Amino acid sequence: MRETVDNLYGLCGKFFLFLIPTLLLLAGCSSRVSHKAESREYYLSLENKLKDIKHEESLKELLEHYRSVNDRFALMLCYKQLGKIQRENARFSDAIASHQEGLTLAYSLTDTIEIVQALNNLGTNFRRIGALAEAADYHYRALEHAEAYSGKLSPEGKKNRVVSMNGIGNVSLTLGYYDDAEKFFRLSLSDEIALKSPIGQAINLANLGAIFEEREQYDSAEVYYRRSMEQNRIGDSEMGMGLCNIHLGHLYKKQKLYATALEHYTKAYEQMDRISDRWHWLEACIAMAEIHLLTHNDEGFNRYIIRAEQTATEISSPEHLVTIYRLQHDFDFRLQHFDKALKHYKASEALEDSVRGVQKANRYIDLRLNFERDKNTRSLQRIELRTVPTRCADRLPFIWFSLPLPLRLSSCCCCGMPIDNAFAATGYYGKWNGRGRTSSRESRTNSVHRSPLYEVSTSN
Repeated sequence: MRETVDNLYGLCGKFFLFLIPTLLLLAGCSSRVSHKAESREYYLSLENKLKDIKHEESLKELLEHYRSVNDRFALMLCYKQLGKIQRENARFSDAIASHQEGLTLAYSLTDTIEIVQALNNLGTNFRRIGALAEAADYHYRALEHAEAYSGKLSPEGKKNRVVSMNGIGNVSLTLGYYDDAEKFFRLSLSDEIALKSPIGQAINLANLGAIFEEREQYDSAEVYYRRSMEQNRIGDSEMGMGLCNIHLGHLYKKQKLYATALEHYTKAYEQMDRISDRWHWLEACIAMAEIHLLTHNDEGFNRYIIRAEQTATEISSPEHLVTIYRLQHDFDFRLQHFDKALKHYKASEALEDSVRGVQKANRYIDLRLNFERDKNTRSLQRIELRTVPTRCADRLPFIWFSLPLPLRLSSCCCCGMPIDNAFAATGYYGKWNGRGRTSSRESRTNSVHRSPLYEVSTSN
């Protein structure tokens, strides 16, 4: 018996020789996790500071600094902000290049949050230049990462998911898939309400209004636009309020209330003229040109349409050029300048085909179907993974009793269990005390020093 106990202590000694390095390793991991959390706080602070920088040269100087010290995370954040500024200045090729650099760094750092944001930024860039298939591809990839993210229920995780769905909704709206667009916008809106984000709510309310406008449900559209206006006021977004004035102007224009429409368009133009985003400024400029065309104010039409065409050409926005050429066609046709009208009509049709072509629509459908298929596959995989712990728990007693006796005893002792309880947990108690039943004292000891392993063994 003494020999058996000595063997057990020998096994325990070997076990602890293995256990101590393991604990040291875990302690090191804990330290690294703490350091990582501190780093995350630092980079969040850095990101907030970068958002206040509006000049490219300043950001490029910071890029050189962080490149010299090999701070990849700071580099990634700089590229993200640089791309946003370039997009606001309608330099979409540069914005795409910057956000692609940021995406590469995000992948190398395996930072899911930044991967999703970079993909969505790229999707927005491609959407602005009318490359809808590419835009949909990036937004769907962003949504896949957002759905797979372990912290998707956190505020940051939810926000990334919302932005992805909103991007897909915008592509759907442009291509005329209004039911799909409505589904994504409503999902986004519900999450933005949960996040208590007025700007996020305003964006999705305006998008839902646009869907009702396309369906010619003008009363419903106006309700959503006014709700969007209110949220933009709460969020103090001048650009958002300007866009809402454009939307409301469109509704009044369609109802031939031109004076009221002009009031909203004029407000919008003044608001958009104060911001640096030329892509959104074009919306107001084109609206002013159109209302002057409808009221036969030729001088006003020419003034705004020339500005709009020049800017749309500079920033390479085919979506805006389609509308500009269509308005020029209508103007020339009214003046019976049929040659010029035909030229503008052909230009408008050619660009519209490039923006909303059949190939791009089919590509969008393929992306949507692939996403739904992959989503179903991931759901099945999650269900399968959830059943694994249950199956393992069912097999645990059989695995436990299939282990050699010394190994079971050493495991129990390492858990701090007294030696007599250890033998009880292994199912060999009768052999240990020389009889087939326990004494009353031993029974009391078992009830006090019960371990999970004991409960597993006695339940079978």
